[in-house]
Amino acid sequence: MKNGVKRLVVVGATIPPLVPGLGAYARGKANVEDFARDEFAEAESKRSAIVLKPAAVSGTRKLDGGFSVPLSVFMDPARFTMQCVGSASLMEHAPVPLENLANAAARAALDEAYGDVGFTVISNKALIEDFKP
Repeated sequence: MKNGVKRLVVVGATIPPLVPGLGAYARGKANVEDFARDEFAEAESKRSAIVLKPAAVSGTRKLDGGFSVPLSVFMDPARFTMQCVGSASLMEHAPVPLENLANAAARAALDEAYGDVGFTVISNKALIEDFKP
C-alpha cells in the first residue's frame, strides 16, 4: 500500500468446517481476507482486492528429494463425480485444478475487468467452471 499498489490478489481458501487440524490455517486465511476487504480495498482507497477461494487444489506436489506425487490422479475423479451430482454445495468443496487457479490469479492481476475499485471474491465453483486454461 505504501508503494502505491492498486490491486491485490489473494489466494484464500474454502475450508469445510469439519476438517480437523486446519484451525490455525483457516484463521490465517480469514485474517488475510479481512485485511484485503477492510483495509486494502476500503472505499476511500481507490484500490481493489480479489480473493480466490479454492478448496483443495489438484496438481503435482513435489516432496523432499525431488519425488513428485500427482494429486490430480485422486482429486480429478472426485471433482468429476461432484460435478455430475450437480449440487452447488458440493462444487464449493470440489478440488480445483492448479491450472485453473493460476489462470484466475493471472486474470485477476492483469485483466482490466478486475481493475474496478472494490472487493471481489471468486468462489471455488467459479474457479472450476470459469477459469479453464
